[in-house]
Amino acid sequence: MATIATDPVGSYIRQLQLAFETTDGVTTGRLPVHPALCSAPGLVRIGALTILADCVAGFDALSAFDMAWVGTSELGIHGPFGTVVGDEIIATGRLLKQRKSGGVFEISMRDSGRRDGHGPLATATVTLSLLSQQRGSKLDSAIAEHTGQLAPVTPLTSLSDVLEPRSLPGRGLALELTDNVRNSWQVLSGGVAALLTELAAQEAAAEALGGHCIVDGLSLHFLAPGRSGPVEARADVLAAQTDRNGIAPGTAHLSVRLTDAGAEDRLIVAATATAHRSPA
Repeated sequence: MATIATDPVGSYIRQLQLAFETTDGVTTGRLPVHPALCSAPGLVRIGALTILADCVAGFDALSAFDMAWVGTSELGIHGPFGTVVGDEIIATGRLLKQRKSGGVFEISMRDSGRRDGHGPLATATVTLSLLSQQRGSKLDSAIAEHTGQLAPVTPLTSLSDVLEPRSLPGRGLALELTDNVRNSWQVLSGGVAALLTELAAQEAAAEALGGHCIVDGLSLHFLAPGRSGPVEARADVLAAQTDRNGIAPGTAHLSVRLTDAGAEDRLIVAATATAHRSPA
């Protein structure tokens, strides 16, 4: 029997209109394509794809670990590999490795407007760590706590409806930890952290390459929870190759750090990113 679930706690998930269907321990996630989630026409932001992948892995883990409490420790993602022609992105996951301390999941995302044989739109590998032997879903616990407190979902008009970071002096972004970006643990959501990482990397790459950039690769290591805020994201360019006679777009490789300024600048996420300059 299939179970349909949409996380009613994280309002960013409700705003994105993410939906999940779990059948026989296998989860399928669906993300409607909206211009507000695109970094260029038809190119869905890698941060939005990360939110989808992270959620699918989390739902799969609930089955794999008998509803024990788990959290994402590492996540690597590449894509999108092309523009989207359908109206939603469909993601499925599979368990690659299960061990006592957690498991590794592979998530494949495809464009609903293309045939299955066309190849994935993006792929991700998600490592989840066992946080407690306690049985019982953290999602179910959070739902019970928030019953009857859900506000209507406002239509998604821009990325600022999901998160609205402010610019830091020099370069970088700061995000307040509102309920909108917290997960059911009441800490910064891993998916939102990835989206903030993308925005910081995109800003630094654009400065280095001299034009609008697309982030197409992220590798994230979650080191500590973001509890206090604001969370500050700063990106450094490790290497950049500019255009050669306009033949190939410039490429940048970046290091991104997220710190919790309200917790003595504790490092919470260490990441690397790749970006390329989009055609004019």
